[in-house]
Amino acid sequence: CERDRATGALTPIRSLLPGVSVGAMHLDERRRVLYVTDEDTRHGADRQGAGGSVIALAVHDDGALVEIGRRPSYGSLPSYVAVDPTGGFLLVTNHTASAPVARLAGSRAGDYRMTLAYDTATTVLFPLGGDGGIGEPLDVLVHDAPAGPRPGQTHPRPHCVVASPSGAFFVVCD
Repeated sequence: CERDRATGALTPIRSLLPGVSVGAMHLDERRRVLYVTDEDTRHGADRQGAGGSVIALAVHDDGALVEIGRRPSYGSLPSYVAVDPTGGFLLVTNHTASAPVARLAGSRAGDYRMTLAYDTATTVLFPLGGDGGIGEPLDVLVHDAPAGPRPGQTHPRPHCVVASPSGAFFVVCD
């Protein structure tokens, strides 16, 4: 969109990334790269199974955005994306979907039982190239306990990741 500086009105210019459900964005001003998450819970060309993605877009002087790469987010419903204070790494949280799948376990002896399973909640650390391209993940933190702060919350659901002022620690919000 273009903003009218006098009135504040926004005028759409163009649409980019058809079929992508953008959930979070982060602008790396040093590299002039915009990182966006695709909140989809499906992954791959056939859009089956759990998964989201993170996409890197070069920002040109004229405002044009050109995709320079994308990676799976290593989770579903990626909820946040940020560049660390050094500019060398990209962090992504994956919120996970709300709906569980039923898993059946047991034997013919009659000890069948059903359990509910949820998508894996993760925080992922990716290296960044000099051009802002996203490398393969260096680490994936799986949030498996506790279930979360809200009464009745069934599983962790990370919403964001923020660096401490020193850059030595990261805080992940559920």
